[in-house]
Amino acid sequence: MAYITDLPEEVITCIGNFLTKRDIVIIVRTCRLLHQSLSHLIWKDVTLQTGKLPIDVTRLQTNADSVQRLHNFGTIPPEYYRIVFPGLYSLEIHFKGANPTRRAQGSVLQEVNNTALIRLNPTIQDLTIHLANHTPSNDFWDAITTTLRQPRSLRLTGVFDLLGRAPVNAFWGTCAQFREIACFGRDGLLSDLVPPMTFPGLDRITLGINTAHSDINNTIIHLEWLKRCPNLTKMRWEMAGSEFPIPQFAIALEQMTWRQLQELCLTGVPESDEFLSAVMRRLPALTSLEVDAKAFGPQCFNWLRIRQFAGIRVLHLRECIQVTSPMVLEILHNCIQLEDLEAFHVAFSDLQSSSQPWVCRRLKRLRLYFDNDIKNDNLFSPTVFWHLSRLEQLEDLDVDEDFMWEYSSIETTETTTTTTTSTPIPLKKQGPSIQWRLDSGLGQMTNSRRLRSVRVEKTFDTARPEDIEWMLKHWPRLREFTGPLTKDSEDWEAMFELFEARSVRNDNIHFTPRFYDCRYGFPSS
Repeated sequence: MAYITDLPEEVITCIGNFLTKRDIVIIVRTCRLLHQSLSHLIWKDVTLQTGKLPIDVTRLQTNADSVQRLHNFGTIPPEYYRIVFPGLYSLEIHFKGANPTRRAQGSVLQEVNNTALIRLNPTIQDLTIHLANHTPSNDFWDAITTTLRQPRSLRLTGVFDLLGRAPVNAFWGTCAQFREIACFGRDGLLSDLVPPMTFPGLDRITLGINTAHSDINNTIIHLEWLKRCPNLTKMRWEMAGSEFPIPQFAIALEQMTWRQLQELCLTGVPESDEFLSAVMRRLPALTSLEVDAKAFGPQCFNWLRIRQFAGIRVLHLRECIQVTSPMVLEILHNCIQLEDLEAFHVAFSDLQSSSQPWVCRRLKRLRLYFDNDIKNDNLFSPTVFWHLSRLEQLEDLDVDEDFMWEYSSIETTETTTTTTTSTPIPLKKQGPSIQWRLDSGLGQMTNSRRLRSVRVEKTFDTARPEDIEWMLKHWPRLREFTGPLTKDSEDWEAMFELFEARSVRNDNIHFTPRFYDCRYGFPSS
């Protein structure tokens, strides 16, 4: 009989990379060979935290060669900052914060120690800093700039105000060394000073900086930073209570400021369809576009059709509630390169009236609600399953009804230069939701063998154990099925056992049938 210990050591180590740290701790206690092959994996990811029993500094130093990711929370004894980690590539620093005043001294000491740690470990590539009101000094930023040999990504979170021009310029110098930057928090720095340099090496940037108490001039300063990054391939700009400088952004697009831009995400944009369309018509051909703007309407969609349909691969319009059912079908009928789609809904009446097949056969991820707007129509589920069955590359499917309830009774308001109009959301749900049953057309999805995740939360349909058995047989890669599938408690228990036997996760299976009976008013069996 062959045992796992008969495998080569490098194969055992490869298997260990797929185990949790807790599993590895248990396994290495079973025999010397497994201890020799796997014990170093325990030290790949190390967390040092104030108030918790620290790892013995001698043991940490002995295993320093194995440490690849290090997380420092709060103030740690200084001897831990004097260790050299030859393979360290990721460092996360959590400052305690300089407000209130009694915590200021601890933050300064923490900064001095982390500065020393950075200088000792030039192999760091990914750096995450949670500032928590702390104002880093010039020396801290200079240590990052001058020490790291191959800096890759810098992530900043928390409230930050860099006081004085020297720390600000040192910060910009640090940013210029990285390929990817993400900034989250309230802006103090960015609304005061325009960067004094360009950032030709910056490839990807995310700005999620809250300017809720500022005017449009602050976001224009953000735009000035973006304009100094000519080689961006990915831009994510999250508005948080701030105005979007549409005219200035449109001009920058028209001037081909970002010639290599491939992925764009704009969230929280409060402008009207008319103004936002000025940006849409100037966008270069993208591979990925995510827009969170309730004003995204017919004018924006027209330019989406003209500029992006031919090559778009990722399209997220889930929060764009003026994107109608016919618009979504037009995307499915024309975007041949599409691999990932999030949209509001498709109405069954539109699905029936359109005989044109979906061309997006490369689709791997779909988040879309199918609205049965024809009362008591038995063709709804079979029709939906027929269309889904043609998406043979589909891996993740979300037809969650919960998203729809948020918008089912609201109206959108659109303001233009001359008029303000109110447009009701066109939801006309009449009949039942999708029924995940073989006698409702589920059997058409035999080619969906790549499915890994299915989400049907709050559809409350009437699946049976034999339907679940069919899914598990024909969808061998399925790992998650989220949502209650039946009102019958005995069937529910049988489904639980089927999912458990195949290690398929279901977020609702930890509730008992009695929970469903009480919460949703189902009759007890």
